[in-house]
Amino acid sequence: MTATHIANPVRVSAVRIIEVREFRDFLILDLENGNLFRADADMTARYKPVSGDYLVTQEDGYVYLNPKDVFDRKYQLLPAAARLAPHQQRVIEEKAELDDRIQKLAVFIDTFAKGFSIFAGLPEPERVRLYAQHRAMTTYSTILGERIAAFVSQA
Repeated sequence: MTATHIANPVRVSAVRIIEVREFRDFLILDLENGNLFRADADMTARYKPVSGDYLVTQEDGYVYLNPKDVFDRKYQLLPAAARLAPHQQRVIEEKAELDDRIQKLAVFIDTFAKGFSIFAGLPEPERVRLYAQHRAMTTYSTILGERIAAFVSQA
């Protein structure tokens, strides 16, 4: 066979089906996350799901059923960071930027020991404010780190 196409990677949200209940012209799927899903005849015309299969939702909103063996072969779990909500990802980016600024301020303050730096020439009250700023930024970074640890452990 000569390959002519390749599928782009598709990011999906998938939930395992716990139980399938049959009604007249639709199925009710009990999902692992505690939700129920109504699968109409159009969705189940080609494949009737069983317990252990997956209900899959693509990023574009397209929803379909996937047999367990096909799902296991086709998909892999995203790393925790990739499963974060956009606001959580922004917290990670904010902490990275803050940590970079903290490091730069620490280098600036550290030049005081050399005695020939701009920092050494600043008035004492300004140096005190910069030390306080460094402490506050470090505390803020610690808090962001705790928030990140909490939502990464839940992802």
